[in-house]
Amino acid sequence: MPDPLEKLLVRAEDLNRDLLARVLQGRVRIDADTGRVLPGRGWAKLTARRRILLYLLARKAATALGVPAGGEAAAAKVVEDETGVKAGTVRRNLRELLDEGALAQDAKRRYYVPPYALEHVSALVAEEQSHG
Repeated sequence: MPDPLEKLLVRAEDLNRDLLARVLQGRVRIDADTGRVLPGRGWAKLTARRRILLYLLARKAATALGVPAGGEAAAAKVVEDETGVKAGTVRRNLRELLDEGALAQDAKRRYYVPPYALEHVSALVAEEQSHG
C-alpha cells in the first residue's frame, strides 16, 4: 500500500517555475540577451506596489532561466530606474513589503522575493489586480 504522505512530495523548483510563469505571463517579458525586464501593456496603469512586485518576480524568473540579469536581487535605485516609480515611493513600498515578509534583503541590502514568500507575493499581485 502506498504511503499517503507521498502525496505531499513535490519538486519546489517546478512549483515555483509554474507559479512564476502564471503570474508574469502577459504582464512582463524578459530580454533573452540582457535579462532586462520589459513591461507589458498597461504597465503605467499598475500601482507602484504591483510594478515593484512584478519587476522583482521577473528578475527571479530571469535568474531561474539562467538569463544574465545581474541576479534576482535589486537595489532600491535599480527598482526605481527599471519600474519608473519615484524614489520615495519605491523605498516606502520596499520597506512595507520587507516588513510584511513579502521581500527579503541580501548582504548588500538588495531586495528579492524569497522562496518562502513566492505564493504570498503572487497572491498580492492578484489582489492588486482585482482592486485596481
